[in-house]
Amino acid sequence: MEIDVNTFCHCQPLYIYMPRPLFDALEAAFLAGQERAVVSEADYYSMKQKAPADVWPE
Repeated sequence: MEIDVNTFCHCQPLYIYMPRPLFDALEAAFLAGQERAVVSEADYYSMKQKAPADVWPE
């Protein structure tokens, strides 16, 4: 799945809930100047399940 790089890269309180592969994909996309990052759907939903609602950027 694809996610918006700026939405998730600039949400530092969310970092502690990000699986490492998701963080790495966001970082690589950010450094490459891409607007979207391809991440594992399982990693995304794992992060979403663990993160408190007040931290989630949506």
